[in-house]
Amino acid sequence: MRRVANVGYLAGIKILLDSSKEMEQTAENIRAILRERHAIPPGIPDDFQIVTPTEVTQLAERVAGTFNLFLALIAGIALIAGGVVVANVMLISVTERKNEIGLRKAVGARSKDIMLQFLFEATAVTLTGGVIGIVLGAIGAGILHAVTQLPTTVSWESVVLGVVFSSLVGIVAGLQPARRAAILQPVEALR
Repeated sequence: MRRVANVGYLAGIKILLDSSKEMEQTAENIRAILRERHAIPPGIPDDFQIVTPTEVTQLAERVAGTFNLFLALIAGIALIAGGVVVANVMLISVTERKNEIGLRKAVGARSKDIMLQFLFEATAVTLTGGVIGIVLGAIGAGILHAVTQLPTTVSWESVVLGVVFSSLVGIVAGLQPARRAAILQPVEALR
């Protein structure tokens, strides 16, 4: 270490054990030896660090949890943006289809029927987008696994959540356009 890094101490030591059952006891024994050799009195923190595979696993789980939270946040923002886009498209659809709405009302369609039609259309659009997103996500997971050899899975829970949330976004995004279509008067819509 003096020749390579110009320091008078070891930067790290790796110890391989025959059995993982002895890992915690071995770590405590090493800690006691190092504290004695470094002349660290009781109550003073260590001037070294011992990292066990358990601690590495816990760190990796914390990082993965943070990453999953970040992905969920991005997905939520994408859902909100998608909902706004669908709502705007449906509002444009109501405006362009005033004649159709007026004609349907003139021949006996109730406001509830018009509202349900537009809600179904908005839900169909977002549900189709959700299914396409699930398929593309599964393909992406397969490609990631093939390229990096990292284990990837697509759980049924994520598929169900994708379908449910995309449907909910469609319903919420379609409410205002559906209400606007339902309150149109046949005479004004046909004018």
